[in-house]
Amino acid sequence: MAETRSLLRPFLQPRSIAILARGRVGVSAVLEKLVEAGYPGRVTVIDPEPSKIVPFGVQRVSLMAELQGAPDLLVLDCAPEDRLRLLLMAERKGIPAVLDLSRPAPTPPDADTQEGFAVLFGRGAMRLIGPGSAGLADISLGNPFALSMGFEMPPGGSVALISQDGFVARLVASRGAVGLELGTIVDLGQGQDVSPEQVLVDLARHEDITVLLLALGDLARPESFRLVARALAPAMPLAACFPAPVGASGRDAAIEAFLADCGVLRVSDAHALALAGRVLHRFPQGLSGSIALLGEEDAKDFAFSRLTAMGLPVASSMVDAAAVLALLLPGPHGHDGADGLAAGLVDAMALGRPVLAAGLGEGPAQVRAMRRAAEAGALTFARLEEAVLALTLLTERHRLRLGVSVIQDDDAPTAL
Repeated sequence: MAETRSLLRPFLQPRSIAILARGRVGVSAVLEKLVEAGYPGRVTVIDPEPSKIVPFGVQRVSLMAELQGAPDLLVLDCAPEDRLRLLLMAERKGIPAVLDLSRPAPTPPDADTQEGFAVLFGRGAMRLIGPGSAGLADISLGNPFALSMGFEMPPGGSVALISQDGFVARLVASRGAVGLELGTIVDLGQGQDVSPEQVLVDLARHEDITVLLLALGDLARPESFRLVARALAPAMPLAACFPAPVGASGRDAAIEAFLADCGVLRVSDAHALALAGRVLHRFPQGLSGSIALLGEEDAKDFAFSRLTAMGLPVASSMVDAAAVLALLLPGPHGHDGADGLAAGLVDAMALGRPVLAAGLGEGPAQVRAMRRAAEAGALTFARLEEAVLALTLLTERHRLRLGVSVIQDDDAPTAL
């Protein structure tokens, strides 16, 4: 990733790291994750107990004040009552960024502590992600970095995830093994400083990010988020999992309307968010019309009613290869059977026609047709339900992109 990134550079491209971990995570776990990710920079452990052994190549100091210069990133894990004091010490040391893995306090801090945090964040000299962050990852060509205590290292790619929910981040990251080209994860935890819209702006500035996924739990400044999202949505697909708070299901409709007004595609859960990342990476502007190849007899009625209601051309199965290709290819064609269908799909994609294929059956010819379609660039799905959801998401993305109008400041919602 280019080093022009401002807010996130010390978080995702730290040249040096200090670790102060006295809580539930511990120094050893953090060091293990850095070794696993192959981090090449300087690492210093802050620990007053000289009896503890640190790995070869890792420096140790007793106090933060003894650090030789200010590291790019401080990894913090401490008790809630120690957070403000340690963060103020880090600010005085000139440390620009803190990743706080600490467990969030079970109750809000007292008024004096809240005022102290407000003053600290107001100065803006140091940026904080956390507490309760599940970690960070940026698997970019030539510059991989990951420090995650809550999710698998992503495989790399141009899809980015901004999360306020470590559980969702873990589930989405696990989808990397099944086709999601996830390269960047920023889990904010219960962040009080860096906001989702600030990360959106920072990530969207770079050409190596093409799709932005969000796992949201709360928006402290919804009007700010709306302005940012509406500016980005026409060119860059945004999808969000944003459930209504427990016990406040009445707010679900308000969240739905808010995200639609922002141009953000809303999905129901982590599985759908990962699927959105996969299909929007392939078709970032969505689809106004596509083709579904369906072969599961017991699901055809469901699929036909759903897809035809969306105005999509649909053909039903392998035996309808001629009907399928008539929708995709101009003029007469001589493609018959599974192999002929696969050849026809390749011809269709060469003409720029989008193809989604699912449920063609389990016979050798059908499996071969699916494989050839995937090799030619079609999105393929093992289950019909996933293909229908994918088409739904792509059609909705197309509608939202066209529907995002000129921003009107006076109708920005102020609370969710």
